[in-house]
Amino acid sequence: MQQNELVLVYYCTESTAQMSILDKTLTKEINKRRFEKVQTASLGDIDNYLNTNIVKSAYMVTKKLPSCQDVTTLSHKPNTLYLSITLSGYGNLNERWRKIFFGSVLIEGIAQGVVVGSATKDPLLGILVAVGELGREYLTWSGLAVAMEGFGQEYLAWNGFDWFMGKNYAPVTLEGKLISVANQQTIWKDSSFVTDNSDELKNLSNDEKNDKEVQLKASLHKAENELITSLNTYLTKEILNNRVTQSTGQHP
Repeated sequence: MQQNELVLVYYCTESTAQMSILDKTLTKEINKRRFEKVQTASLGDIDNYLNTNIVKSAYMVTKKLPSCQDVTTLSHKPNTLYLSITLSGYGNLNERWRKIFFGSVLIEGIAQGVVVGSATKDPLLGILVAVGELGREYLTWSGLAVAMEGFGQEYLAWNGFDWFMGKNYAPVTLEGKLISVANQQTIWKDSSFVTDNSDELKNLSNDEKNDKEVQLKASLHKAENELITSLNTYLTKEILNNRVTQSTGQHP
């Protein structure tokens, strides 16, 4: 096989995930250091999964980059692709999913109700706040609407839902993008948003099931599987099958 028949895939992994609280009994600073350590381990896990499970072919080679970079800095040789895998949410929602959720007034109301109900330890008050988002006039008699404005609509909605998701689920968002270096066009893009992985957790002890780091790692494994499966489907159908046809004159 000639060198120009090979598909070269440069790849990198990175994290843009905001810090999430892994253990509420620890200080913010300790949680920050712990999250950074977990994040580094997660990127290593993603790298290992990718190397092990990406489709294998005599027509394709992969090369890891030390960091994600501008595609224009890469060699513009024919059949060169650039793959980036981004951990954009780990224990909370990334910006894209926040916008999706908060496009709904109902979800925003629920998020605000969760925060207020938790802060006051009064579930009924939380429900009232949620209802108030659907019709603020229902709460004017209590003066609660004025108090809510003091917190700030965005703070209550965004941080409230992050709190709810982090307390009840283990959300992980993994995103992938494949670019043709020659013309700098995105040819594949997908993401996986996982809130839990009950299949992996079901055989663990109760202590492990309740460990937030264990829950997040399980969610990460599920997200890896979903994203790399999607990537492999595209590589096989749109890239490798074409290379086989061009090289042999036969359809695989």
